[in-house]
Amino acid sequence: MVKVWRCTPCGSQINYDTALNLECATEYLKAQGCEVQIGMQSGTFVDHTHNLAAYRFLQTDAEFLWWIDSDMLFPMNTVDRLLAH
Repeated sequence: MVKVWRCTPCGSQINYDTALNLECATEYLKAQGCEVQIGMQSGTFVDHTHNLAAYRFLQTDAEFLWWIDSDMLFPMNTVDRLLAH
């Protein structure tokens, strides 16, 4: 089973469309047999926020870290496409 840690670094809010997209993508991955762990990291300094999130990822047993910014939209099969490479 593939274990994915989905992380969304953000300031203080997440775009509605992104939140809906994240929920749909999580359900899609679970239906494909993936274990999805969800991480959120807030902060005002992008580099510090990403470093904290990366540290948290390294504390998990997940194999892959999937960054999704708080204003991104993406196709449901994005992880499939990434893992195929």
